[in-house]
Amino acid sequence: MKIVDIQVPDEFRKHHFKNSLETNAYPVKSAEDKKKLDAVLPQLTAGREDIVIVCPRGGGGAKNTYDHLKGKGIEEKRLFILEDGMQGWPFKQLTLDDTKK
Repeated sequence: MKIVDIQVPDEFRKHHFKNSLETNAYPVKSAEDKKKLDAVLPQLTAGREDIVIVCPRGGGGAKNTYDHLKGKGIEEKRLFILEDGMQGWPFKQLTLDDTKK
């Protein structure tokens, strides 16, 4: 499984999953945001594993990411959105916090 994290840098540093792909692309509305996602496309297209999109709340930014990746040729059956995003993830002990290093 690949995890595409679109949180802004400060939020990513506070809580993210190990080995997630940091894109800082939130809210994925501008061409600049989409270029940040395009930077990880080679890693996503190289494999066949599922892709989980992580955003702050699992809403518009995640949907924008889903639509963008689908438009770039990623099969829809591989795309998933983390429900309620990182803010709704109940198991904080399973995330990394780079601000405590």
